[in-house]
Amino acid sequence: MNWASLYSSIIFSFMLIGLILWIPLLVLFGLIMVLVGVVWFLSDTFIQTSHYLNGFFLFILSEVLIFASLFVTCLWFRDVNDINISEYNELPLLGSFLLLGSSVTATCYHLQMKLSNVHLLFTIILGILFIILQGFEYDESVVNLFSSVYHASCFTTISLHFSHVLIGLFLLCGLLFYTPKMVKLYYSNLVIWYWHFVDYIWLLVYSVVYIF
Repeated sequence: MNWASLYSSIIFSFMLIGLILWIPLLVLFGLIMVLVGVVWFLSDTFIQTSHYLNGFFLFILSEVLIFASLFVTCLWFRDVNDINISEYNELPLLGSFLLLGSSVTATCYHLQMKLSNVHLLFTIILGILFIILQGFEYDESVVNLFSSVYHASCFTTISLHFSHVLIGLFLLCGLLFYTPKMVKLYYSNLVIWYWHFVDYIWLLVYSVVYIF
């Protein structure tokens, strides 16, 4: 049994609660502890000789199912009198362009194009800008978690995606600071695929939370 996975899942739960309730100190504590868990987990997996892509794709499938359940919840509790967390054509739209742009730069890095580290750096910068943008959106929103069940569902969905972006940024920073000789192509592929998942699931989050 890998205790690092159990540790990370417990700490991640606390971080997610901090994101949903927007408690910055709890979020910061969770981020630090999750980072420790990621390093612990990677130190174990790097010594393994066998890699199973099926496990990664099952993980992605489980994430899709979690988001799908939240999407259904948002749509189910949606009322004609409910107002959106933000206007779809303002900060959320800009955030969509940032994430789609980061997907392009991540693809350039993945394809080993020239200046690949520069592309990776731009991917990280775009991700950080998205995080900052979401922070502004949280602060400027006229509704909160306790406004209604619908708004609670929307904030939970956004916060879950927010946490995935943070984890993706940690992994991308790992690729940036470690040389290709230190990180095998297998792990590089997994990180980029995970980032693409984070980017494209946002399109569904954007559609369900801000448009429908």
